[in-house]
Amino acid sequence: MGFRHIVAIGDGKPALYADISEAESYAIGKMTTGWAILEHLMMVVTITKAKTYKQPLPPNFLTIPFDVRFKIFRQMVSLVKARRGKAHLENVVSRIANVQAERHDFTRGIWDWDYKAPHKVKVDHARKKGRTYKKYDSDAILGIARRIAEINFDLLYPRGINQFYMASARAVTRTGFSMSRKFAVAISGAESKDPSLTEWPAVPPELQEAMAKLAEAGSREEPPAETN
Repeated sequence: MGFRHIVAIGDGKPALYADISEAESYAIGKMTTGWAILEHLMMVVTITKAKTYKQPLPPNFLTIPFDVRFKIFRQMVSLVKARRGKAHLENVVSRIANVQAERHDFTRGIWDWDYKAPHKVKVDHARKKGRTYKKYDSDAILGIARRIAEINFDLLYPRGINQFYMASARAVTRTGFSMSRKFAVAISGAESKDPSLTEWPAVPPELQEAMAKLAEAGSREEPPAETN
């Protein structure tokens, strides 16, 4: 089966990659990592609800196919008593179902493009003959990644943004500090070839000038007189 691809030839063995752009690769990565989080959070919620409502789970629950785990998740949601909590989770169930088909295509299919719309890519499956395939640009794939990430937030913080703020505050209270991954890399001295972890935005010229003037003014200040 033919498909468009890129072959990289360097010092090592030739390597074959999908013929997709850097922006498309970035978007697919965001979507894929987001879906892994979704599967994890969905399992956590399922296990928690099963304990609450004293429902048995299959011994191989963590390793059975996603479709089966999703079915069990829906069963646990149907048992929720609180009206608001149940409505929230039913909404999550619907959104997962809506995004699942495209996510499956993206992680199981072969990427390709054609001359009719070279600015977009499509994903194909040998097992799904006769199916009409959508075409995506990087913004569309990022949109799907965003939908998955929003579901993840609602799974982890069902009570909304205030629950997130409270959890963050408690984390800072426990550890006494909080910092970004980028700052942690900078102060640890760890070497990384990832520019997104090592490069900081340039200081605007007007701010550089203001800082220089401030430093110059400080250097001209006379030291305080000594007293005996």
